[in-house]
Amino acid sequence: MVPFFFIYRKTAIPYFAALISHSLIGDFFTGGAQLFWPFSTVSFGALDINVGSMVNASAELTLFAVSLIVMFKTGDLLKIMEPKNYNKVLFLPFMAVLVPMLTLGRGSESVLPTLLIIPSLFWLALFAYSIIADFRTKQNIS
Repeated sequence: MVPFFFIYRKTAIPYFAALISHSLIGDFFTGGAQLFWPFSTVSFGALDINVGSMVNASAELTLFAVSLIVMFKTGDLLKIMEPKNYNKVLFLPFMAVLVPMLTLGRGSESVLPTLLIIPSLFWLALFAYSIIADFRTKQNIS
């Protein structure tokens, strides 16, 4: 991650924050993370919150609301919908949101709380719109 800070400076901060927040919130608080893997398989964690619990869903809904507010205030919500060359990369987060939704009701390991379906649909729609807008712009140019 350090080379990205040298190359992209401040623009790398949101991506670094996303990686860190996923590790802290998604792993550290919901059962532990193997911080020193592959050298050690010891898990470190502060809490043991079940992924399908109301506590986890509430925390994720709160973070969803905060992310929307921040993206709206900074103008990033509109920027992500503009056709740009890198919109195709949004296919990765699109799939990261879609796959848990496809596994609804298929075992306890792949639990998506019902409260998180609406935020997931929002992100799917936003990413899909950006990807489609990029493809349409390229078709109009050709």
